[in-house]
Amino acid sequence: MVEKQEEVQGNMQPAEDQDDIEALLNKIVENKDTIVAFMDLLSKMKEAGIIDVFMGIAKDYAPTDIEFLAKFFTEKELTEALLKVGNSMMGLLYGLGEERTSDLVKAISFNLPGVTEEFVNGVKNPQPLSALKLMALLKDPDVSAFITGLINALKVVVSSVKKVQ
Repeated sequence: MVEKQEEVQGNMQPAEDQDDIEALLNKIVENKDTIVAFMDLLSKMKEAGIIDVFMGIAKDYAPTDIEFLAKFFTEKELTEALLKVGNSMMGLLYGLGEERTSDLVKAISFNLPGVTEEFVNGVKNPQPLSALKLMALLKDPDVSAFITGLINALKVVVSSVKKVQ
């Protein structure tokens, strides 16, 4: 009798597993579009080498390190920081998208070696400035244009900062 109960229970186990598999298959069929989209995303990540990077990380670190990394990347503070950086980057990209701003950044960037050289030379070899020499420098059209532009830019920066909460 005991043997027959064990046999009956043994036969019921696969039926329960089949019910679980059937429920799983039903879920897969219900979400097939999402699963196909996810598989396409994984394929693109594989083609781009992103999956290989993650696999390399998984091979290089012990399971405890992976647990730490998983916890680190799911922390609320990291998410908030990434959102803030992303928001700042959008503002920066917006600002650089304006033609005059982009041209100004390019003009300064392409001349940075000269700017750096003159700045370093000025710091390493300072010349004494008297009040008369400063007055003469203010009459230089380039210096005057720079100071005027800087003052105008500072006014815009100050009015922008006043709007920050």
